[in-house]
Amino acid sequence: IIWAETKDKLKMILEEVLKKAREAGIKFNAKKCAFFVQEVTFLGHKFGPNGMAADDLKVKAMLALKSPANKKALQRILGMFNYLSQYIPHFSDKTSSLRELLKD
Repeated sequence: IIWAETKDKLKMILEEVLKKAREAGIKFNAKKCAFFVQEVTFLGHKFGPNGMAADDLKVKAMLALKSPANKKALQRILGMFNYLSQYIPHFSDKTSSLRELLKD
């Protein structure tokens, strides 16, 4: 991910990165590249003009989850939620009773 405050600055940085990559023999798959976009999703996070947010697809998948039937399923779901916990205010407080269920 390459970011700059202006398109001119971004173009300059991008040209330098591509030059260095070429010199090092690194090739990029054009189908996997996006240039001069306002928003990008990367590793489950959405980056844009308003900062960072959870990826909409991740949130949708989490909302569609079924209630866990056992400790292993609860642990898996809590792990998924934990990945995006920075977007959930008071996450630790909200999940404390669920974490208690995991204790023996």
